[in-house]
Amino acid sequence: MHWQYSPYIIPQLISTLISASVAVIAWRRRVVPGASALAVIMLGISQWSLATTLQWASADFGAQLFWFKFRFFGTELLSLMYLVMALQYTGRSQFLTRRNLALLLVMSLLSLSALWTNDAHHLFFSSAQLVQSGSFAALDVELGPWFWLHTAYDYLLLTSALLIFLRALLRSPQFYRAQLAAIMLSAVMPLSANILFVSNLSPFPYLDLTPLSFTLTGITYLLGFFRLHMWDITPAARDSVIENMSDGIIVVNDQQRIVDLNPAAARILGKPSKAIIAQPLVAVMPQWSQLNDMDTLGQTDLTLPAPDGTPRDYALRMSRVTDQHNRLTGRVLMLQDVTASKQSEAKLRLSQARFEDMAANITDSYYEADLTGVVTFANAAFCRALERAQSELEGHHFRHVVDRQDARHIIDAFSRVYQTGQPVKGLEYQFVRRDKTKRFADMSISLMRDGAGQPIGFRGVVRDVSERKQVEAELRQARTDAEAASQAKGAFLATVSHELRTPLTSVIGFAKLIQKRLDDVIFPAITSDAPKTQRAVRQVRENVDIIVKEGERLTTLINDVLDLSKIESGKMDWKLLPVSVPEVIERAIAATASLFTHKQLPIIRAVDDALPSTVATVIA
Repeated sequence: MHWQYSPYIIPQLISTLISASVAVIAWRRRVVPGASALAVIMLGISQWSLATTLQWASADFGAQLFWFKFRFFGTELLSLMYLVMALQYTGRSQFLTRRNLALLLVMSLLSLSALWTNDAHHLFFSSAQLVQSGSFAALDVELGPWFWLHTAYDYLLLTSALLIFLRALLRSPQFYRAQLAAIMLSAVMPLSANILFVSNLSPFPYLDLTPLSFTLTGITYLLGFFRLHMWDITPAARDSVIENMSDGIIVVNDQQRIVDLNPAAARILGKPSKAIIAQPLVAVMPQWSQLNDMDTLGQTDLTLPAPDGTPRDYALRMSRVTDQHNRLTGRVLMLQDVTASKQSEAKLRLSQARFEDMAANITDSYYEADLTGVVTFANAAFCRALERAQSELEGHHFRHVVDRQDARHIIDAFSRVYQTGQPVKGLEYQFVRRDKTKRFADMSISLMRDGAGQPIGFRGVVRDVSERKQVEAELRQARTDAEAASQAKGAFLATVSHELRTPLTSVIGFAKLIQKRLDDVIFPAITSDAPKTQRAVRQVRENVDIIVKEGERLTTLINDVLDLSKIESGKMDWKLLPVSVPEVIERAIAATASLFTHKQLPIIRAVDDALPSTVATVIA
């Protein structure tokens, strides 16, 4: 291969480098709609410019023809990707379906096939030859019918894309019009150069100015990136982000006239956008005149009437817009409706006030703690119980007010409630007051949860049970003393009963012996029938009988006293037996007759013999 020098090589290389640089910058911003398509376009331009450079640097016919064909790989990308970029940039990506893209690619693939198989049909170009142009050889190509069909298709795609950009330019805010104009200019310049070349109107024979014009295209995009913030945000992104925001966005210029606003702002101001654009901000929002310090505050609250006349609360935030020299060119105002949050805050404050009032007036000590056991709230009763200020309790761990021996017990209870979710009640511990005295408390613990059901802390009630514990201790001591007294009483009764039983047994024994002697010996020997004697005999017999019966009765009573321990333990058996009422009365009279006789009192009996028997409880 032979090489030649041409004055067009250097400009072509510059165009190649600029186009490659723009492709890299655009690819780095590929997340923005249209940036990835621009990267492919600039890559195709770079390939076209490089192929043209190599064509002019080659002195052989075959090499020039090869690079002439090779450059069409780049050209086939340009028109199609420019249309793709236009659709993405303006938010019409829904048209870019796989089916539509495949249909659009058909013509490009057919054109490439026609080009590389031209020797068989000569449809793309009919002839090609080297001609001398000044001091270097140039390729002279006679273009064929398929080339013109291919060119018409490319022009159709480019024109469609330019119309899409033009429509967006006419409908976009001022800020985006400069970007759109730059994008359109970047396509119009090479399109004009290409029209001059294919129509043989170029002032430079055999030289396609299209690759050279791409230098201006690349410079336009570079200026757009760094001066116009091109592809920082596109109209499509603006539509999806700004237009659909629920917050109101108002853009004003340095004269405080509204130059743009989104539908949410129009709804807030209660007027259509067309009636607001170009109006002074103070005319549509009179409250602005009272916000002279917004430049320093940046954020404030204000109330605006809704379309139905009801007041609405808004959070107003302002950002300054400056140029590259930091000169103020406008402001961006954001209006966020905070009516609901304001109402919620008011309800929350009311609820908090009610809670604090309730917590302050309940007699029990109420507390709240976080998941680590640090007290986050203590009511007045809790503070009084510990004789500490609220600031000495809130923010401090529970173990600081609990007896050291019970601290681990409390921490374990917190952990158990957290793990199981089950509340704990009746947890007793000792707490330490300011004067270091210890008091007994009964504590409950339950989990606090947030709106999502996640544990956020503990709450509970603490009751001072020191008096109850003291009463319980006194009761335990009294019970112990009573049991000791009962044991002493039982021992005393057992001793007394035993001591009484011994002489009583002798009394009963001798009384029975006397009774027998009287009946067997003495009473039969008395022969006197004197009434006084017989009355004395009868009285002696009755008295001796009473002594025996009462002695036996006393023995029974002593046995009953010895059975008190059984009664107290609940082991005594009781039985219901029939009892004769007259017999009970006669026994009572017989037991007390001597007392009546000694006092010379008469005993009057008035007992009906027909009295029925009754039932009495007796010890078995």
